[in-house]
Amino acid sequence: MNIDPRKLLSVSQFAELVGVGPHTIRAWIRDGRIEVYRIGNRVIRIDPDQVDAIVTKQPRN
Repeated sequence: MNIDPRKLLSVSQFAELVGVGPHTIRAWIRDGRIEVYRIGNRVIRIDPDQVDAIVTKQPRN
């Protein structure tokens, strides 16, 4: 699979897309819920398709 690095999002951009804070995204990264791409030692980028990894449909109660 080829990823276009120009389409990858920063942690802040991804957090805004999902509607949570950057700290939550970093926690999800630590927990392995979101796959990331590292550029060098400090820069993290996320494929916007990772939204599917964390957004799930919940059944009605």
